[in-house]
Amino acid sequence: MMRQTINHYYQSGNLHVSKGTIIRYPFEYIGENWRNVMVYDCALEGQGMGLVVITGYYAGTPIVHLPEESGKLSISTSWLINNFTKWVEDAPLGEVFIIEKIMKTEDPFS
Repeated sequence: MMRQTINHYYQSGNLHVSKGTIIRYPFEYIGENWRNVMVYDCALEGQGMGLVVITGYYAGTPIVHLPEESGKLSISTSWLINNFTKWVEDAPLGEVFIIEKIMKTEDPFS
């Protein structure tokens, strides 16, 4: 699993965050300290990508459809850094992580 802060991710030359990428940030809710969201293509006219919660009580809930200026087929990393507090959550960027790959998926029933 590759995990980097969003700033380090950008400084490493990653200019876009694509669908399927996990974003993890501090989030306080009953029994939760972190929230993991996944980038997805919400396919709405005039919108960019969206974020859906994948952990905790609100798992499966889309939390935001980003504007088209964030990127149409992926999210601009610089846009996300500059707009994270406005569009996603008021979390310190030093604690916002980009997780590109979780692990290889295998069939548990084989």
